[in-house]
Amino acid sequence: MKEVCGFTIARKKTKDKGTGVYVSDGFIPPGKVVAMYPGTIYQPSCTKRDILGNHILNDITWLSPNPVNPMAIGQYVNNQSKSFPANVCYHEINLPGDLPLALHKFIPNVYFRSLNYEDDKDSRRTRIVVLISTRPITKGEDLHSSYFTVIT
Repeated sequence: MKEVCGFTIARKKTKDKGTGVYVSDGFIPPGKVVAMYPGTIYQPSCTKRDILGNHILNDITWLSPNPVNPMAIGQYVNNQSKSFPANVCYHEINLPGDLPLALHKFIPNVYFRSLNYEDDKDSRRTRIVVLISTRPITKGEDLHSSYFTVIT
């Protein structure tokens, strides 16, 4: 992740808030995608069945200690406080319907039903939530968001 993004993030136990996320190496400039917030896409399925040929169509490893996508830990980012103001914000992104199948294994969503890839591209669009840095964030800093952020 550091070679591609210039930083790495990791989960860690915090004093007051349980588990959090911090910059374990490198530097994050403002406006950079820092993490992804995993979720469920509600359409009828069995996750382990959602395979097309050799391509896994979703990622459930974000539920484990070692996710395939190292950015899929956005759900552990803690809420801001007076002492620790938000340094990331939430933003929704629509992934294109023609996203290469080989990249689907990095999307930290669990489908509630299998997708029919014969449908038109609009029905295959996947919306994800990413966390974007709002200021420079240095090695060792915890990530904080506002849980009251309006997602744009």
